[in-house]
Amino acid sequence: MSNMPPIYEQYHEYERNLPQHDLSLPPPDGKHAKFIYFANHAHGSGWGNIMQELLMNAHLAYSVKRSYVFDNYTWSRDMSSEYSEFNGRIIPARIPLSALIAGPIIGASFGPHSDVPRAVSSEYFRKVCPEPTMISSEIVRSRLGNLGEMDGATVLREWVKELESRTERCLEFTIDSIHLFDIWLFGSPNVLSLFPLIKDSPIIRDLAWSPLITSAFMTNRAFFERPSSWLFGWLFSPPTAHPKPPYTPLPGLVALHIRRGDFEDHCVNLADWGSRFNGYNTFPELPDRFDPPSDVSQEEKRRYYVKHCFPSIDEIVEKVRYLRKGRKLDRLYVMSNGQKEWLDELKRAVGEMGGWQSIKTSRDLTLNRDQKPVAQALDMFVAQRAEVFVGNGFSSLTSNVVMLRMISDTDPQTTRFW
Repeated sequence: MSNMPPIYEQYHEYERNLPQHDLSLPPPDGKHAKFIYFANHAHGSGWGNIMQELLMNAHLAYSVKRSYVFDNYTWSRDMSSEYSEFNGRIIPARIPLSALIAGPIIGASFGPHSDVPRAVSSEYFRKVCPEPTMISSEIVRSRLGNLGEMDGATVLREWVKELESRTERCLEFTIDSIHLFDIWLFGSPNVLSLFPLIKDSPIIRDLAWSPLITSAFMTNRAFFERPSSWLFGWLFSPPTAHPKPPYTPLPGLVALHIRRGDFEDHCVNLADWGSRFNGYNTFPELPDRFDPPSDVSQEEKRRYYVKHCFPSIDEIVEKVRYLRKGRKLDRLYVMSNGQKEWLDELKRAVGEMGGWQSIKTSRDLTLNRDQKPVAQALDMFVAQRAEVFVGNGFSSLTSNVVMLRMISDTDPQTTRFW
């Protein structure tokens, strides 16, 4: 079994033993708390898609002063096995959120003066709410309009209004009802109206990466930080210290998100569908816009999409060379699912510019057994702090990074796309 991926039992155990799992606690926790469980949450998708919805569900729970019932990052709902399969590989079927993130979203305190109960695990919810009131998301969806046309702020306001009218202690969305905040919303500029409403929410503001992720960063910090930074930290910080929010920037680092593999065909499909950049990748402050060409042949349109979605090595080198003008960018980190041979070729091509202290990729990371299945979270942690980030505008992972950079008031001119 040693060759099988981890099942994170120690993280599940941590979540079972959260201090708020105690009915004797004073308000707003204990028997005074009201709960909401989004059993219909997204599953079977990459972390980027899951995280987008997770943050909004948790913020909605906070907005109506209910305890957010968090669940696993779920690839498979089949409880008969701890494992699932993706692209011919065995992967964990479910990963506890505490292996990925930290903060109020998974049970940390909102502060001593908060009147909102802390988040609890779905396992605890089942114990204290054996017969919850079941509700369907269709009750609000039916009055919100067509898919892809709903304004994000309107969706949030309508759900706040609906849930504030509910007096039941335990609410649960039926598992097969449609998502409250769906891929059509996150995939369009309509999501931008949510940003002013969530920017200062403790769900977002106090979102942190888990100790598992920050320990992976510390192991590989020489890839991301200049020697003066990490040597200073090594000399003057406790050996167990891990970065905590608000996270400091990583001067000199340019992080690139480059999708390969399935995106070769996916980018062509995006052209045929006439797709636009993912929602948070369309902030008007960002310098790189995507305007699909009109009055061109389908083949020309596909080539245009591929340039912005599946760039060649020459195009990547050209972008990096342009971004280094006027900036001392001397470290490069490539977040990619590309094959090692292709990434090595990219490293050689970029290296020919000269002036680099480090050029590394996802394939160069040193990760332990627990860290490997959640490495995409480490990539996001690095990208949100990079001096310059170049992402894939069609990617939800990039979209999350962009949102985190905007929340940190990072200069929008340093957030770019292919």
